[in-house]
Amino acid sequence: VDFPMETVSRNFSGLYSLDFTPVVHNELDENAPLATVIDSGVFSGNPLLSAIIVGEEDFDSTENTTSDLNGHGTGVAGIVAYGGFPQIFDENPVFKPLVRICNGKVMHDDGHGNPVYSSLSEKRPEQIVKEAIEHFHEHYHCRVFNLSSGDLDYIYSGGRQMAWAGMIDQIARELDIVIIVSAGNQYPELPDFDNRDDLCEKVRNQLLNPEHRLIDPATSALAVCVGSITRSATTDVRTGITAIAAGDVDTMSVFTRSGKGVNNAVKPEFVDYGGNYSVAQITRGRCGWRENDRLLMEPSANITTDKSFKGFVGTSFAAPHVTHYAARLERSLEAQLDEAPSSNLIRAMLASAAVCPEALSSWAENAVDASYTGEKMQKSENRLRLVGYGKIDESILFSKSNDPKNVTLFAEEELSLRSLHLYKIPVPSEFMKIKGTKRISIGFAYNPPTRMSRKEYIANSLFVEVFRRTDAENLLNF
Repeated sequence: VDFPMETVSRNFSGLYSLDFTPVVHNELDENAPLATVIDSGVFSGNPLLSAIIVGEEDFDSTENTTSDLNGHGTGVAGIVAYGGFPQIFDENPVFKPLVRICNGKVMHDDGHGNPVYSSLSEKRPEQIVKEAIEHFHEHYHCRVFNLSSGDLDYIYSGGRQMAWAGMIDQIARELDIVIIVSAGNQYPELPDFDNRDDLCEKVRNQLLNPEHRLIDPATSALAVCVGSITRSATTDVRTGITAIAAGDVDTMSVFTRSGKGVNNAVKPEFVDYGGNYSVAQITRGRCGWRENDRLLMEPSANITTDKSFKGFVGTSFAAPHVTHYAARLERSLEAQLDEAPSSNLIRAMLASAAVCPEALSSWAENAVDASYTGEKMQKSENRLRLVGYGKIDESILFSKSNDPKNVTLFAEEELSLRSLHLYKIPVPSEFMKIKGTKRISIGFAYNPPTRMSRKEYIANSLFVEVFRRTDAENLLNF
């Protein structure tokens, strides 16, 4: 089939071409947002990253360099710094970093293109990660960390918390920091299908299967867990291979993992762009997954000097989108409060800015869990297991002073056990009278003690209820 050339040129991303040199406009100073990438290192020779790396340390000691020889950490760092890169852009785009980077190298390349932890080290991976977090918190005062790795041998099937996640919870509470982790990837089974709609429906349902459950440390109670959704459903026809995307735009990626976490916690809390797979015919009558379709991947920084960009796919590249928001939010709140905001406040405001569009919500609710034996569909349960609270909307998170459409109120309190606290939300009369699309979103976060020695991992719990058209006296009497 001869595809019209205008379709190709309109959709193909020029970011990956050899002759594309990014123009970087760096305005970051020493007070700019900061986040640490705990990964396979960062390649500082990339012009997108060369001027924004604040500190580097090698905790892996295998390759004897802080530089990234694999590419995974550099791809993560690019998204943390810039918040992602558009697939379709102006002819002469200018790239502006918004977050500075600390490079904590904890992995190395295994010789086959995979980032791995050292098998020769006397320390377990979680111990190495802990040392990296403590180092950059102490020496660079960093409070936002991205960890896009996990242990595929430990899949959460309910019950007790896993060791790596337990360490994450302990250090997050002790240091009052925000740690963003990826949900993990699972290479999906390719089902038999009759058409594309049938394929999309079957791979969606697979996400609720046991093999797609979260891995350690994605079940961490106090960390933020991120799953992957698709940005594009347009396949690259320039390769000469006809393929169909396995998911529509803004639906869950076929490789992502689903929750819930310990004590039925909502995990992953958020989703963001992490790429898509396509299906292509390998031989007559036989199809296979195509993981490297450049139009379906997330572009980010590359580890070579000949090409600045490379395509990536996986929940590893969904998590840094949220890390980018968290780092910017941390500094924005600090400027308003004149002191460092708590990790609770940051997590609560991320949640209050999350939106689950109707199309994505309906898509998730209609999933079929093969292991569910009840009569009624668990629509809300399916949505929370797959999508969590949805995707963070930047326009809500960073409302501008001259924009009356979004207003955020926040408060912090400390509650003793078996007590309650009332928050009265002032609602302007204009909000009630004017017709149109509007909402009040309430984000709520707390950091309870965790205990590995008991079955009840989270030591205590809180709940929130919303009441309308009443006052504090009547509510207390009630």
